[in-house]
Amino acid sequence: MGSGETAAPHVSSEDRREYRWELLAAVVLSLATLASAWCGFQASSWGTEYSHESRSSNSERFEAARQSEIVDRQISSDLLIFSTWLEATVNEQIALATEIEARFLPHFLPAFDAWIALPLEEGMHVPAGTPFERPEYVLSAQAEADSASARAEAAVLAADTASATSARYVLNSVLFASVLFLAGIASKLDNKRLAHAVVVVAGVALLTALWLLISSPVRF
Repeated sequence: MGSGETAAPHVSSEDRREYRWELLAAVVLSLATLASAWCGFQASSWGTEYSHESRSSNSERFEAARQSEIVDRQISSDLLIFSTWLEATVNEQIALATEIEARFLPHFLPAFDAWIALPLEEGMHVPAGTPFERPEYVLSAQAEADSASARAEAAVLAADTASATSARYVLNSVLFASVLFLAGIASKLDNKRLAHAVVVVAGVALLTALWLLISSPVRF
């Protein structure tokens, strides 16, 4: 060997093993850090979704209540007008009954026409039953109330799902924080075997947390 040449430093097999363990710990730390940040983002996104669906549910419930009030007023009005018409008809006040009939609301007329067309029983002035029992008696406000209630229930289910998903990501963040803690203290331990064992535990915890992360729904 010439005088200008220097000998390459000798690296023992033990040093190479320690380098691999340190590299593994660094990889675990890096993955856990990135995954933890992703969990935080997803938890926040699903929390926003929960708030949105909760507001939507409340709004739809208010709309259902409003439409139900309209239904109650329409039924009360129909009952009052029909009762007045029925009284006039039974008393054979034909002119008054005709005038009242002209004031029937449009949604009431199909049911009334179907009912009044029924055959009369002996000794009766009007058919049996009432128009309110007919399938033709349909209130658009009732359909709106039912639709709003259905949307409210769907929003509640969506809010529950978003809340559960957000909680799942928070739990995952805790798991990744545990991985960060274990991988971080491994480098501080003087006992190499114990340090290696801690890295292995951190790796297993990382794989478990990653499996939970991959199986969780994603929202952008």
